This record gives sequence, C-alpha cells and structure tokens, in this order.
Amino acid sequence: MSAVPFADSAAALNELRRHKGMFDNTWTLTTLLAAALSVLCGYFGLVQVNVGPIIWTLTVLALTQLVIASQGYRATSAAQLQGFALASQFVGALLMGVSWHFFGGL
Repeated sequence: MSAVPFADSAAALNELRRHKGMFDNTWTLTTLLAAALSVLCGYFGLVQVNVGPIIWTLTVLALTQLVIASQGYRATSAAQLQGFALASQFVGALLMGVSWHFFGGL
C-alpha cells in the first residue's frame, strides 16, 4: 500500500498531467515549425527536394502525437502517464529523423 494519501497522489497525478501537457505542446510546436520551414524552403526554392514526403511524415507525426496525448489524459497512474510520455518521445524522435532523411540529411 502506498504511503502517500489518496488526495496527494491525485494532486501529484494532476501535476504530472500538467507537465505532460506542456511536453505535448512542445512537440506540437516543433512539428508545426518543421512543417512551416519545409514548406517555405520548398516554396522559395532553397532546397531541391520533394517536400511532399516530408509533409506527410510530419502529418503522421502530428496525428500520432494527438492520439498519444489524448490517451495520456485518460491515464489513471503516473506509470501509465510516463509510458505515454516515453512513447511520444520515441515516436517523435523517430519520425523527425525520417523527415530529416527526406530533407537530405544522412
């Protein structure tokens, strides 16, 4: 049995949800920035790559992050919420890497 009273554990979970919300907002802004820069670079001819696969990859990232974030708000324990944060970080890093590859990196 936990030594933390129920009211404190609920408050701790709400605080963790608040931090996870800021984390999700950071990923959303990062995805939007990457998409905007890709479109602008393609529009002004700064790069000679097909921007379509990059935008589709970032769209998949945004939708995946949305699904993970919505599941995170339903988490009933700190362990579940931390698992969703880890999944979000993993998927984000993976798909940002794929986007970078399409943009001409590695």
